[in-house]
Amino acid sequence: APLMTTHSCDIMLELTTGVLATAAVAAKSSLPIVLLFFFILNTCAFSFIHVGISGRSSEKRVLEAQTELASSSEHFFDGTVTVSRKWSMQGNRGNSFRTSNGSKSVDPPNLPNEEVESTFLNLSYRIYHPQTLQKKRHHDIDGRDGNCIMKAPIVVLHGGPSLPSEYLYSISQEIPPSRAIIFYDQIGCGRSSEPSNIDFYGISHAIDDLKVLLCDLEIDYFHLLGHSFGGVLAYEYANRAFHNSVMTAPKCLSVILANTPTDMQKSNYEWERLQGNTPNDRFFFKHQCRLKNVPDDLVSAFDHCGSIWVGTGVVAEWKACSPSDSLTCENGNESGNNLCLGMPPFALIRGEHDFVTHSCTSEWKSILGDALVEEVVMENCSHYVHFENPNEFSS
Repeated sequence: APLMTTHSCDIMLELTTGVLATAAVAAKSSLPIVLLFFFILNTCAFSFIHVGISGRSSEKRVLEAQTELASSSEHFFDGTVTVSRKWSMQGNRGNSFRTSNGSKSVDPPNLPNEEVESTFLNLSYRIYHPQTLQKKRHHDIDGRDGNCIMKAPIVVLHGGPSLPSEYLYSISQEIPPSRAIIFYDQIGCGRSSEPSNIDFYGISHAIDDLKVLLCDLEIDYFHLLGHSFGGVLAYEYANRAFHNSVMTAPKCLSVILANTPTDMQKSNYEWERLQGNTPNDRFFFKHQCRLKNVPDDLVSAFDHCGSIWVGTGVVAEWKACSPSDSLTCENGNESGNNLCLGMPPFALIRGEHDFVTHSCTSEWKSILGDALVEEVVMENCSHYVHFENPNEFSS
């Protein structure tokens, strides 16, 4: 019916009329029945005409929608990947990873008589400038792929834990369209799954999920930007990649730690010290976001915050430890600083008035080595520096 033209339907009407007229003459006694058939077939013919026209209109609407989607996909693209958690019917034990501070981990169930189950979860992501990821990246580390410059994407890790990534989306506005920037909601918040089993959460699982995302997107090289708790994940990912020589993961070219402490207990202590008897709204303005109006993206992120594994209290025991015990170091430059081979270069960013104070970040240099760390203190800024001074932050 969609292929039928108006002309062909007119011909069908003429033929139908002639046939039925002949039939009526031959069977005068059945004239009412013949007229009924004529009415039904006439109605069907007009329906064919309508369907044909509306079919062509539908095709036009589909083409318009596809064009609009293609146009919007040049700005950002939303998607999901599937991650898994293994657990046992006898104790709900899951596979986890021993973090650099030596905290206890839980091994995957391996008893022969235990029944191991897997739970599959959705990890939601958003890619700005996705057109730069359309080609499979087989470029050199400097980003050159023949005559085409392929800039390694930036992968952004949000804080919290469980404060979804939408509060960081504005960073994409300061990134040139020649480089993709990837955000995703960690398990437990935003548009990603929020399982009720507390064993499905943790730094180790979050690192595993990041690796799954990178592999699913077929990313060979990338830069990491971690904000607050996201910086903890960025450091632990780089540290794990170095220590695990058989880890077949995409290459991290550099790491930016924004407003990230080396010790969560010390950061929590600084929060309490600075707050004292200060009202929450006043403390928020002084040490978290010094803008007159709280940005809508930040408000929305707070509204969609997770409820199961949330806040720095769940990672209060985390403390960064130097990977230098197993690093091979050499004299890396003329100034005599040691360049530790194997770890990517790190840069530190924090706000002048951040509750993550200098005492919370000063140990990064001793942990990573002076040659690997550059620290930028943004004046008149606090914790959400990318809102308070986006131009300086992006530069």
